[in-house]
Amino acid sequence: MLSSDETHQIRKRDKKERNKSGCVTESLNRPFNRPLFLSIQSRISQRYMLISKGTNFDSPRPGRRGGSARPDQNEKRENEKENLPEGTDPARIGAQGGAAGAPFSGNELPVVGIGASAGGLEPIETFFDRISADSGVAFVVVQHMDPHHKSIMAELLGRHTEMPVRMAENRMQVAPNTVYVNPPGKYLTLFHGMLHLSDPDPNQGVRFPIDSFLRSLAEDRGHRSVSILLSGGGTDGTLGLKAVKAAGGMTMVQEEGSAKFGGMLRSAVASGSVDYVLPVEEMPKEVIRYIRHPYTAKSAPLRKRSSRPLSIGWRRSS
Repeated sequence: MLSSDETHQIRKRDKKERNKSGCVTESLNRPFNRPLFLSIQSRISQRYMLISKGTNFDSPRPGRRGGSARPDQNEKRENEKENLPEGTDPARIGAQGGAAGAPFSGNELPVVGIGASAGGLEPIETFFDRISADSGVAFVVVQHMDPHHKSIMAELLGRHTEMPVRMAENRMQVAPNTVYVNPPGKYLTLFHGMLHLSDPDPNQGVRFPIDSFLRSLAEDRGHRSVSILLSGGGTDGTLGLKAVKAAGGMTMVQEEGSAKFGGMLRSAVASGSVDYVLPVEEMPKEVIRYIRHPYTAKSAPLRKRSSRPLSIGWRRSS
């Protein structure tokens, strides 16, 4: 014999189950609203296209309270190109567009890491022929070099860019609109916006200087890091590129058909972490587009970093 309280609880549970099954049945029997589905799908596609073109949704827009009519993003870019001084190549427009826009500084400074090995000198020169000297970012070039020969990389690159090209030194602070190259026989890393040199571990057989720098770049700059791999053999750079991608940065590799050696490129593409596979001539445009995007320019502060430099099989030099 059930008590009144037990009977009440059973009735309450049965009523709840009936209501639940009724809701499920009603939703299953509801007809599919195809026009509403297509409308939502169209809006999502339009917003994705605007984001890919670099539209800033944080700024005032026509029709909103306090907003004012502004030209379309593409029309604005065309106007910028038309107002350039005579003789200026539109392909060399920098992140600041040659007009308004405060330069990056401190932890906000984006850094572009460029890794190359055999056959990499020519594409590096082509890249700096096309990139603007007022992009507002720092560039670090890491190459495989003979540790027993003096490098003239800084002098060679100086002929292809108006930016100052400096041989990296220990505890050197990176600055915007500057190119840094790694010295022979040293590992180069970035920590708190400062370059650090280290001696390779003599017990380590194969050396991976590009991986070493790109992994430290991802740790230090996060989503404000860009990784570019150019011609070269082997697999150096793949792990570093994956680290940049995981940190929210952008990754690019040279199109294999235009490279003298494609081992590094194939390895990177096979990792599944490459955003763009492009001829070198088209890379500067995508770098500038990424730097201009609100995700990079006006995103949240960089995530908290460790208080110690990234260690991956090297010894700090004195």
